[in-house]
Amino acid sequence: MTDTHQPKKSTKKWIYIGIGLAILIIIAVGGIFLWKKLKNSNKSDSADQGDEEINEEELPAEIKQHRKTNWIDQATGLSNYQVPLEKLPTNISATQAKDELLEAFWQWGHKDKNWNKKKIERALVKNAQRINLADKKGNEDDPLFETKFLESIVEKYQPKNIFSSLPTQKKFKEVIMESKINLHFLRESFDLKYKSNKKIDWVASLRELAKRKIKNKSKTQQEEDFGKMTGYLEREYNSFVGLHINEFPSLNNLKELNQWAHTLIKREGIAFEIVFARFFLGRRMGKKVVSPLRGGWKTETYGNLKNEKFGLEPMVKIFKA
Repeated sequence: MTDTHQPKKSTKKWIYIGIGLAILIIIAVGGIFLWKKLKNSNKSDSADQGDEEINEEELPAEIKQHRKTNWIDQATGLSNYQVPLEKLPTNISATQAKDELLEAFWQWGHKDKNWNKKKIERALVKNAQRINLADKKGNEDDPLFETKFLESIVEKYQPKNIFSSLPTQKKFKEVIMESKINLHFLRESFDLKYKSNKKIDWVASLRELAKRKIKNKSKTQQEEDFGKMTGYLEREYNSFVGLHINEFPSLNNLKELNQWAHTLIKREGIAFEIVFARFFLGRRMGKKVVSPLRGGWKTETYGNLKNEKFGLEPMVKIFKA
């Protein structure tokens, strides 16, 4: 017997397929429309922030030539990169200014493999939306200005719960290092210039950075400043390290580990700024000072102070004159 219902089933099948394809086309068209809308919105934001990518070929010839120089001092391991203020065009774009500013930060960070220019940019842009410039208080001429200033911004802006779970030794090292770098760029963010909408003014920030020079002080005042910084690092910071690492084996839980790490990051962050300021001041004065990258600011791991409960060994930076 012939099945008279078969054509109807076949017809219904094709109807369902057609409806399904129509729905998929509608979804696809809607998705493309939404994507274009978001893309245009992002372009608008990027134009305001100077976030579009830049090809170095687009930079002024003077800056391109400046970039070709090898700025690393082999004796110190540090970069002598200088923003070429006299070569900056008067009509430099936000994108060009941003690229030069990020190049300077990256150079001064010894071209750290974990911190490329895009990562530095993201950190600075994020900070721009959350910091209050009024928090920068005190006398910046004081060689120990960073002690109180960094302590205040760490307590206000840096997370206290650094680890969400007990880390491995590798993760312990990586997270603490990342937190210290984040703190450094939080500090740098307070020296940038901003627009009324809290977005970075890249052009004004670059010119401010390029003009920033150590104020001329008498030789007597320089000696006094150098002595204050050396005294802080030798007596206060290194003494703190000795006490702090001895607490490590007795930490009992994640909360105590987080408190320990938070305090370490804060104190190391303060010392970091002073170590480098002291080094550059000493060089200008003609003193023989050990480079922070050649033993003057050294990481020490204390296997004898291992926390057996966590299976972790503490690592701290030590200052050496």
